Amino acid sequence: MIRVGQSAIDMEGKNYQAVMEQLDSAGFTNISTVDLNDAGWFSNKEDTIESVAIGGDVSFASSEYYDPETKIVITYH
Repeated sequence: MIRVGQSAIDMEGKNYQAVMEQLDSAGFTNISTVDLNDAGWFSNKEDTIESVAIGGDVSFASSEYYDPETKIVITYH
């Protein structure tokens, strides 16, 4: 089991590539991304995270542990 280290709220607005690298280096192996293709609309900054879901959970805490193969989906602008 791997500790996430950041909550879902902490990841929002950060660069998706940096967060993806952190999760990968922590040992997670099933990480995918979804590009919303809306950067520049309203206040959406390019390559920033809209949400992160771990095993379908979008409100996880930094202290939670997950199996390394748990599906992680990073949705970004």
